[in-house]
Amino acid sequence: MKRVLCMVPVLMLLLVAVAPGLAMADDVFSIGSSTYYVNGQAQTMDVAPYIENGRTMLPVRYVAEALGIPDSNISYDQSAQTVTIIDVGSSNGAIKLAIGSNIMSVAGEQVTMDTAPEIQDGRVFLPIHWIAQGLGASISWDPNNQQVTISGGGAPVPANGQPSIQNIQGMTVQDVTIGTGEAAENGDQVTVNYIGTLTNGTVFDSSFSRNQPFAFTIGAGQVIKGWDLGVVGMKVGGERKLVIPPSLGYGATGNTGSLIPPNATLNFTVDLLTINQ
Repeated sequence: MKRVLCMVPVLMLLLVAVAPGLAMADDVFSIGSSTYYVNGQAQTMDVAPYIENGRTMLPVRYVAEALGIPDSNISYDQSAQTVTIIDVGSSNGAIKLAIGSNIMSVAGEQVTMDTAPEIQDGRVFLPIHWIAQGLGASISWDPNNQQVTISGGGAPVPANGQPSIQNIQGMTVQDVTIGTGEAAENGDQVTVNYIGTLTNGTVFDSSFSRNQPFAFTIGAGQVIKGWDLGVVGMKVGGERKLVIPPSLGYGATGNTGSLIPPNATLNFTVDLLTINQ
């Protein structure tokens, strides 16, 4: 299995809803440019976005401010080298990150990222996918213009911001973001980005690291059964977390070629990019 994101999704990703009334603009950032746009209005940063490990890295403060998070709600502990964004989504909501660590805390829950925050030119940068998801935003990538757009996008469901969860043959399926258009069905050819992790947080596969999305036909047996079952119902632009038991994954044999041990439970974050295109 595979996954990609010019900087965009993983499985242990949790969503924190944006606080009621928080205005969310369309923000466009270009790789290597210090100029970005908020609803078409040019703004200037003192640093420029760049790509690291297949992920788009943006300065956290500018992104948070562009999405309506006030400066007073962002703190940086220089001695501990940690960033905290408070009052995100609820009274106890907070995003906490440490420079050089791929573990992010979202409302007290640990999330494993595939790229760690780092400091460049005196600014804290992190993969835009993570902060956008933490703030309840969606993200898209224009490879031709090397631009990333952050917007309100597909909204998490239900309205209270808590992702919907269902159980399918012992697999946990959690919608983080709902896309738009028709839902994927058996027989559809879909293109996805994804990250797969073991229960200990080890990343065993990621289309992001290859910068190459993965295409397959649902129900054709081209992927593990957990994927055939878990992607049905997704819409383009949607993101879904799958916790797949061994019976719907690689079973008692595992997959030594991809570091998956026998009887492994697999965690995937899957972003649906296209259907029948």
